[in-house]
Amino acid sequence: MQASETQWVVLTGATGGIGECLTRLLRANGLGVIAIGRDRSKLATLAGPDPMIETCSVDLADPPATEALAKTLADTRSIIGLINNAAVQNATSLWKQSAQQIDQEIRINLTAPSILVSRLMQVLPTGTGYIVNVTSGLAVAPKSSAAVYCATKAGLRNLTAAIANQVEPRGRIAVIDVVLPLVDTGMTRGRGTGKMPAEAAAEAIMGAIRRRRTVAWVGKAKLLASIHRIAPSIAARIMRRS
Repeated sequence: MQASETQWVVLTGATGGIGECLTRLLRANGLGVIAIGRDRSKLATLAGPDPMIETCSVDLADPPATEALAKTLADTRSIIGLINNAAVQNATSLWKQSAQQIDQEIRINLTAPSILVSRLMQVLPTGTGYIVNVTSGLAVAPKSSAAVYCATKAGLRNLTAAIANQVEPRGRIAVIDVVLPLVDTGMTRGRGTGKMPAEAAAEAIMGAIRRRRTVAWVGKAKLLASIHRIAPSIAARIMRRS
């Protein structure tokens, strides 16, 4: 298949953990991957000799750069999907974070997905196109040590629901909120136990895309959703120190 004939998926946070696993799964399904990350060397390693993995080094904390990239991709590639997977988490008390750290976390976790969606949603193909926003059980019941991260994931969940309401006619493209539990990635290294493997999380995201589900609760996040419906205070207590 020539690059010009390829259907492309835009994937942020592509170079590690869930993103790297997603890249392999998307390629196994015959899709081209536009892999977005900051580290050029990691992007080069990810792509290797595969011409169907295109790499874009961009700082998602830079809104003008993010918008410029999105506009270029919309004009030059046949894009079938967008997966907003990139995120950062400063696991510390809010008063210990600098204004720059807070701003960067919000920009990467919420502003960048908003920009990418806004510029790409209109070019996605009817019936097959999709947007996936990767969120977290912490959006439902936050933990005490990552206030900004929890807030951005809650915002991303609401953004996803609002986008779904704006897509007309409904179902023209799939807008999917994938709610993950604690996953074993570089971001969570040294924290928590009983983590879901990154490979399993990536498989769950692919399954949600295939089913075109509006919300996909994955692994222990599904149990959290059930507890939260019945007893929100218990869910909050469980997650507070997670």
